[in-house]
Amino acid sequence: MGNADFYDNFDKESEKTPKKEKIKVAIVISVIVLVIAMIPLSKYIFIPEIGRTSSYMKIRSGEVEVGDVLVIGNSKANNTWKVIGKQDSEILVINEKSVATMTYCGTLSPFTSPYNGNTVILRADSGHDKKPQPSDLWFSCGLKDVLNDDYYTNFFNDRERSRMIDKGFGNIFLLSEEEVYQYFPYGADRISSGSSYLWWLRSSVKIGYEKYPFYVDREGVINGEGRCTQESALGVRPVMWLEIG
Repeated sequence: MGNADFYDNFDKESEKTPKKEKIKVAIVISVIVLVIAMIPLSKYIFIPEIGRTSSYMKIRSGEVEVGDVLVIGNSKANNTWKVIGKQDSEILVINEKSVATMTYCGTLSPFTSPYNGNTVILRADSGHDKKPQPSDLWFSCGLKDVLNDDYYTNFFNDRERSRMIDKGFGNIFLLSEEEVYQYFPYGADRISSGSSYLWWLRSSVKIGYEKYPFYVDREGVINGEGRCTQESALGVRPVMWLEIG
């Protein structure tokens, strides 16, 4: 090969090199752009699901203690739950926030924030607007139906539902006055956030011919004086017993 041929081939290879480098740079830039675009998406899809799977593994292993915070249910509404009780192979969890503002009759408040994902809990055509009977307030109220129908079906997956234990109040229920004193002895620990600072309890008081539900006020004080009627719209903090191990 003569000198002319050598330099000619060298020039051709030199022309190819920048093209290869440009392709590599373009690939790197594309990957970076894709990663940046996925960051906001991961906040709503990937990260919540990772936490949900991790929490289920803890539940299945039985390595859960009082005070732990678990991710249970999809992220359409608040899905962080605090473990407040443990008995052998069972744990009692309460949602850290009010997941909706509802009446005891089971209707969604028009003042509920749409950013809490509350449409998953109650649809307009659900037919749960049922006024409780005074003799049996919790067991006959529409709110109990909502939690154990729409909320139970739309918020949890099969493996989460299989862990729920119904001890007579429904798979998903509210705390009673006695249970609040037991699990939240200090008022500051009862203060809620989310769709409402006030939240319903399962207990009720009879005044005259009517029964009125108890609730926890914005300062963490339990109120059983009949200030809120069954048509009042307060926060809902669901509670569940779950099997672990």
